[in-house]
Amino acid sequence: MTPPRPLSRLLNRVILLWLVLPGLFAIFILGVFGLHRMIDNFASDSKVFASSIVRYVEVYLDDAFSHLEAVETQYAALSKGSDKLPLSMLSFDPHFHKIMLVNDQGRILASSPSGDEGEHFGLDFDAGGADRLILSRPVPSQETGSLVLYIGRRIEGGLLLAGELDLEAFQRHLSALLVPGKGSLIITDAFGNLITHPDMRRVMTQDNIGGDALFRKADQGGQLILVRDQHSHSLLVASAWPTSLTGWRIFLIKPLADVAKPAFMFLGALLAAVLLFFCALALFLRLSLNRHIVLPLASFAEAMRSLARGEQETSTPHQASSQELLRVFYSFRAMALRVRKRERELTASRERFRQLVENMEEIFSIMELPSGKLTYVSPAVKQILGPNFAKLGMRPWDCLDMVHHEDAQRLRNSLERSGWMGVQIEEEFRVIQPPHGEARWMRLRAYPVRDASGKVGSLVGFLQDITDKRRMDEALRHMVRATAAPVGEEFFAAMAQHLAEALETSHALIGTYTDTPPTRAMPLAFWGRGRPLRKEEYSLQDTPCGLVAQKGVALVQSGLSEAFPRARTLQNENLESFLGVTLHDSHGKPIGHIAVMDEKPLLDEARARSVLTIFSARVASEIERRAALSSMEASLAEKEILLKEVHHRVKNNLQVVSSLMSLQASSKGNPELTTLLTESRNRVQAMALVHEEIYKSTDLARIDLSRYLRHLLNILLANMSNGRAVTLRLDIQDISLPVNLAVPCGLIINELFTNALKHAFANHDRGEVRIDMSRNEDGLVTLTLRDDGVGFPPDLDFRATETLGMQLVVSLVRQLDGSIDLLPGPGTAFAIRFQAGQAVAEQPLGHMNN
Repeated sequence: MTPPRPLSRLLNRVILLWLVLPGLFAIFILGVFGLHRMIDNFASDSKVFASSIVRYVEVYLDDAFSHLEAVETQYAALSKGSDKLPLSMLSFDPHFHKIMLVNDQGRILASSPSGDEGEHFGLDFDAGGADRLILSRPVPSQETGSLVLYIGRRIEGGLLLAGELDLEAFQRHLSALLVPGKGSLIITDAFGNLITHPDMRRVMTQDNIGGDALFRKADQGGQLILVRDQHSHSLLVASAWPTSLTGWRIFLIKPLADVAKPAFMFLGALLAAVLLFFCALALFLRLSLNRHIVLPLASFAEAMRSLARGEQETSTPHQASSQELLRVFYSFRAMALRVRKRERELTASRERFRQLVENMEEIFSIMELPSGKLTYVSPAVKQILGPNFAKLGMRPWDCLDMVHHEDAQRLRNSLERSGWMGVQIEEEFRVIQPPHGEARWMRLRAYPVRDASGKVGSLVGFLQDITDKRRMDEALRHMVRATAAPVGEEFFAAMAQHLAEALETSHALIGTYTDTPPTRAMPLAFWGRGRPLRKEEYSLQDTPCGLVAQKGVALVQSGLSEAFPRARTLQNENLESFLGVTLHDSHGKPIGHIAVMDEKPLLDEARARSVLTIFSARVASEIERRAALSSMEASLAEKEILLKEVHHRVKNNLQVVSSLMSLQASSKGNPELTTLLTESRNRVQAMALVHEEIYKSTDLARIDLSRYLRHLLNILLANMSNGRAVTLRLDIQDISLPVNLAVPCGLIINELFTNALKHAFANHDRGEVRIDMSRNEDGLVTLTLRDDGVGFPPDLDFRATETLGMQLVVSLVRQLDGSIDLLPGPGTAFAIRFQAGQAVAEQPLGHMNN
């Protein structure tokens, strides 16, 4: 990259571009315009001068022809047919060298001055009219050798009057007409033969310019011609004008430099003045800009560098700085302070991020997209995967050969999908680690990072080694499968089997101590080589299980059989390694041990210890639970026996009371008292039957109401029928009620059934009593007792009677938190409703009248 140029050079360039160059360009345009004006002026002047020259040439030649005509007239008047020319004829025009009279054979008959008579004329005229002839090409005179032009006129008798025109005199006359500085004059005939030229040597040598560019352009009709001189190679400006009398071409030529010289002199002076002005202006601007801009900016830049170096106190801009620069400086200084603060914060944050990334157990990586190259990999990769797995610049799928073949394509697809679609991915896969080819489980979480335009520019990935977690999960799954279905002794067998499978060992043992302190143990489960082994009580002495009982944990990574030669099982199974831990109850008391054994050395001790700890907690809790359950069952059996004994004693005591009442009622004396004692005895029997049903039942908390009522009603029917043929019809569902509901319910039925036997069938030998009892889905029990007797007195309110029986019924219904209704006849019918699912507190009956 090209370094930036200094501001002074930039200012010089700006001044050059925006001041000097436009001025030079204006001068150039002015020069072109002046040159064009000079050429136009030359053309105008040439036109005027050429017109004069053309007119002079035509007049000059016309005068020469007029002189020949005068000679012709004089010759005709004086000679009278003589072939002699008078000498005096030359006085008519001194420009003639000689006048000759030539016959039609071309011989000179007479000449003036004389001396050429009899000579052959030998010239052919090439221009002119019928009477006026001209040989436009100059030829040397035979007498003087100077260049002459021949003109002629035909006269009577076929004679030709010819004259040698003095070309030098003609040229002198033309030279006299030329104005100095107007250019040079060239005259040619119609064929390009030079008649007059600034270089007379070319005329003397009879040079021809018919092939030159000047003549060709004039022949093409051009009047103002720009050509290059073939000899000097300079540019020439020429104007060409033809003559009408002779067909001559008149050229007025001037070097282009002479034509443009006035304009160039003016432009040179103007250019010098402009350059001088621009130099002074540039110097002034340079000094002014240097003072007010360059030096303040340089000081400003140095102050900025000081700010960048942290020298906020010493950085001060130039004293000549403008208010704008000072405001920019102070704003920049405030911004620099904020930036420096942000940089310190960013540096601290970056350092914290570096420490976090370098010390995290997961592998942190950044992958650039779309190239797929890794631009950052945290140092944890060396500890987890090794130094050759992921290097900067390599792509993750270059390492897929280390991924398990069953997971490689799925991982590649997920990485590509995350890069293309910008979605978060989470994948678990296996990596094969050299040199032993161990498969370790990895979890990759990749998050897309988008740039300002929303396009995914990179992927941030976190790679975690979850091998231990997977193994622990697998161990937990084994434990869950072991504890899901098996019960009893099968639970411990399943736990031993799944423990061996989880740790990939050949043997697993679960044992419980049979004495305290532990010296012997009884195996709850012993698994070996894919099958359960025989369980028999064993001594802990000289066994690895004895070390477990002493130390809490015992580990033998190899050489197990050699370390315990007296342990017969170890020798028979050819076991090489051992790991066992003690089982403790909730109070910390050792209750047994759990151990794994294998035929090969134990490599992953930490994992085995963790899995064994998990299994030991579950096994210990199960052993303790089963011990507590056994203790609870024993205690419950004792309490059940005690409770049955209580109910039996209560039933016997009530039977004693009932028997005493029967004895008292059988004594003769007071019939009313006998009736009251009989009714009371029936009530006591109803309560005694409840206790009898309880201690006979397997469920001490509930009573089968159907069996209880049938027993109770049959007893009442036998004692109270008084010889009548009373039919009892029962429709009772299988309902079980707790004791606190069964006793009131039995007393209610006892009172209503007793009333029916006493009052419903008076003066009747037979009758029928029907009892229905049911319970709906909501637990509501409906009890209906109906007889076909005389019916309940209509003027009597059963809730307000003075009889003890009905008062007892109403009170017991209230105790059940139920309701009782008298149904319409025939006969008497009561409907009682109460909830069987609610526990009803026992209420005292002391509020009832005797």
